[in-house]
Amino acid sequence: MNEVLDKVKRGSKWVLVKTSFIFQFIVTLIFIFLLYFFITTHEYQGYWSRDLLISMGITGFVSIVFLVYHVKQYYQQVEKMFLTFAIPISILFLVFMIPEYIPDGASHTWRAYEVSQGKFLGREDSQVEIPRDLQENRENIENYYQYNLLLQESTDYDDTVLAPSPAKSYSFLLYLPSAAGMLIGRICNLNVFVATYIARSFNLLLFLGIGYWAIKKIPFGKKVLGIYMLMPMVIQQAVSFSADSLMNTSIFLYIAYTLYLLFKEDLITKKEKIFYMFLMIFIGISKATYIPIIALAFPIFFKKNMKTKKEKIIFLLLSIVICLASYASLAWINRGNVNDSATDYLTENHVNSSEQLQYLLENPLRIIEVLWNNRIENGETYFYQMIGNDLGWLSIQVPSMYILYMVVIMVIAIFTEKNEVVFNRAEKVWTLLLAFGMYALVNMGLYLEWTGVAEPIVAGVQGRYFIPIAILVPICCCMKNNFVKLKYGNILIFGATLGVHILTIIEIVNFFL
Repeated sequence: MNEVLDKVKRGSKWVLVKTSFIFQFIVTLIFIFLLYFFITTHEYQGYWSRDLLISMGITGFVSIVFLVYHVKQYYQQVEKMFLTFAIPISILFLVFMIPEYIPDGASHTWRAYEVSQGKFLGREDSQVEIPRDLQENRENIENYYQYNLLLQESTDYDDTVLAPSPAKSYSFLLYLPSAAGMLIGRICNLNVFVATYIARSFNLLLFLGIGYWAIKKIPFGKKVLGIYMLMPMVIQQAVSFSADSLMNTSIFLYIAYTLYLLFKEDLITKKEKIFYMFLMIFIGISKATYIPIIALAFPIFFKKNMKTKKEKIIFLLLSIVICLASYASLAWINRGNVNDSATDYLTENHVNSSEQLQYLLENPLRIIEVLWNNRIENGETYFYQMIGNDLGWLSIQVPSMYILYMVVIMVIAIFTEKNEVVFNRAEKVWTLLLAFGMYALVNMGLYLEWTGVAEPIVAGVQGRYFIPIAILVPICCCMKNNFVKLKYGNILIFGATLGVHILTIIEIVNFFL
């Protein structure tokens, strides 16, 4: 009898260990949705719902139990601490951030819906066929009250209209997770706005899974990467329809996996090479200004985890070829594609890429001047925006003090992590030069495509564009000998991050109420 009980205990423990994060996600999702309806019921109907309060109490208690259990079990494992705190943080954004208020939210939603229909390349006329409800109501959503009304309506998926598709230039691969969610909504004939929650939750699940694996793989700077991926702006994009969701996540994984291969003592296996080539596809279909990040792999040439120099050369060249071929294929598919919604802006502001390029070729020093002017004029704004000072359509103002809290947490993460390996001096210099080069490319790319000819400052740049780039800087700050002893450091750091996000969510809720 005792043997049977022991087997049952061991089996129960095994099941709990394997599924505890799944249950935490489900219970937390239910709790936060109940919290949403509890708040909006009081705000718009004028009473506190007892039933919602009781349900919240039960699910909230269970959610906290799972969080405390994971903290006690895994406080020394950074990747699992990330998952423990990323679940409630990201679900708060999923539920309380109205998707149409995320930059270009509507066009990315339409692109995901289009991909869910199997139309991977889109229509030749750059239009997208979507349900009328999805198109007509998107501009009328200003608060939770209006959104709640839309959630209660039925959707006729056969009643469609044509809308412009500004997001057509992005590869369908970046929309596959959210498209799967939209497909489920359509098959089950759910309200289209309910389907958007399912779709965004698929992006969220992929972010959590890839984020966990990236932290586990990166050989140093685990805390740095974990806290960086929990910045408010990163989370906002991760739970949205935006191509940034999978794009940013893929680049984080690419960086982590590149460093894993760079510091791997054993020989790089065939499977690892193949997976690396697969990552190169996603780098290639990201924005052109991010493609130079493949140069992060260059130091691998000087390592001894491949048998011969010839093998290293073939590996690096093949990686570059696959990346550039992916980019070229996407560019070929999008040839002639014109974003009609931007035509008026380009005309009114005298934006002409050919003339701008000619002007820079005739005045090459102007590039340095423009970059310097832009840094002086907008550098601080970009920095705060990148972390999450201006959420939504840059209209949800988060107090700067919260951003400074995130910066302090990041600095603490750098100095409280004991790293076994780090970049050597040459690798740090190379990585920082790479980061600065991509920063300049982002600015100059928009100077060519979105700024009037000969203007002194770049137009159209947002801080979120630097998210895949800026992570390289704190990674270069990681050192072996700067370990500061902080008891329960992981708990304090990730707990403080959760606190910042709770304060941020309060600002978001107040904006939409």
